[in-house]
Amino acid sequence: MTRQDPEMAEGFRALTRAIEALTDEVRLLRQAIAQRPAAGVSAPGPAAAALPAAPPSRVPAGSAMATIEANIAALMAAARVEDEEAGFERFRALVLPQRQDSPRAVYSLRGSVWRALRQSVGRYLDPEGAFEIVSTAPAELREDTGVIKVFLRKAGGSPSPVTFERDPGGAWWMRDFGL
Repeated sequence: MTRQDPEMAEGFRALTRAIEALTDEVRLLRQAIAQRPAAGVSAPGPAAAALPAAPPSRVPAGSAMATIEANIAALMAAARVEDEEAGFERFRALVLPQRQDSPRAVYSLRGSVWRALRQSVGRYLDPEGAFEIVSTAPAELREDTGVIKVFLRKAGGSPSPVTFERDPGGAWWMRDFGL
């Protein structure tokens, strides 16, 4: 048996707690998404409206995919909020701040990405209300990865990309959308 550095052991415990918290968050988000209207109906549902708005998580790179999955679940939930303006604000809370640094940028997000997502959110969710990441680029997320593109399964179409970027503080933000 080897001796562990106390600082390293505490780091592992903190990482374990962060992963457990994210796992719980993803579970709750998936439950809320599962309460959406019948399959194929993309109308917003009241269950999604009850979800709290949350900024991207700041966690170690080891749990970055869990953070990205939680942010995608929050994106899908935001698109289903009945109050369109409240949903848009939840969506904006997930978008890289530099992508919204001008009124024109916000107008573009609202007019193209947000509108398309609200209309097609049901195509990204299976009958149980879950989404599926079919691939990522790069394929492996490392400690020094700063940008990752995930491809979401879309019924009746090619997988759609969402690009995430990590800020200097470690938060993962949605940067570009092909929804």
